[in-house]
Amino acid sequence: MEVALLLPILLLLVLGTFDFGRVLFYKIATTNAAREGANFISRNPDDQTNCSGTPSICYQETIAVTMQEALSSGLTLIPTNIVVSDCCTTGSPVTVTISKSIGLMFEKVLILFKIVDGPIVIHSAAEMMVQ
Repeated sequence: MEVALLLPILLLLVLGTFDFGRVLFYKIATTNAAREGANFISRNPDDQTNCSGTPSICYQETIAVTMQEALSSGLTLIPTNIVVSDCCTTGSPVTVTISKSIGLMFEKVLILFKIVDGPIVIHSAAEMMVQ
């Protein structure tokens, strides 16, 4: 009887721990990718001038560097996950922000117990001075 009462609670704790560790890992990966992107654009402010008047193709190299850094940690980003802002005046800061929705491994169980409402969105930002 005790096992029947405690098993759901133990299962919830174990499953929650796995997902918490995964989310923490992806938070670190997005933070590292944002730092790498901010570092790249702060040293290569000419990446902004490659826009040719079309905002959708701005910062292509910065976005590629950021996506590659995330991919090296096992996180797949798309260009719409990455936003470069406040660029590119020498001596002023530039910010790279990443927003990524992370699906949980045991999402249905955690939703069933009303722990979460759905996928978790991770936001990471890094700011560096343009050189």
